[in-house]
Amino acid sequence: FIANANAGYVLWKSGLPSTNLSFGGTTNDPNGFATFLTGITMEDGANYAKVLETHPKWVNDGYIYGYYPIAHEIKPGERFVAKVGLLQNAVNGNVRFEISFRETGSIGPETLIKFLNDNYNNQVQTIDVAFPSDTFGKTVNFYLRVRANGSSGQDWAAWVEARIIR
Repeated sequence: FIANANAGYVLWKSGLPSTNLSFGGTTNDPNGFATFLTGITMEDGANYAKVLETHPKWVNDGYIYGYYPIAHEIKPGERFVAKVGLLQNAVNGNVRFEISFRETGSIGPETLIKFLNDNYNNQVQTIDVAFPSDTFGKTVNFYLRVRANGSSGQDWAAWVEARIIR
């Protein structure tokens, strides 16, 4: 998901209210932004070669998401694994990372796979969740979302890793 975040088929939106974003926008865009950072230090003090930074819209309880219309068929034994955290010095950051999907062709609600509330705790955390058996064989599209918990002022949230493994 990280390597393809700038692909033409990925749709980036932020809100409240909902606004379309261009990937790689400026880091002071009041609508939020999604961009790659290289050689960046995260809150755990480690330096990472490349991360996907996703900052929610600069409003209380704002959000940002990337919609990946990849039509992936979920297979038995697959897991979604992500490493997430805040950039170094985002000491007032407080976000909720979410991974969800919607069946291809469905107009119904998304299915939340997993979420992780995160504030500046000097750790890059891991999200690791197996797809439940009732999802096997379904063809789905994914959403990577970050929600601000209150103020979004220092919500410099980054995805160090995000992938489906088997």
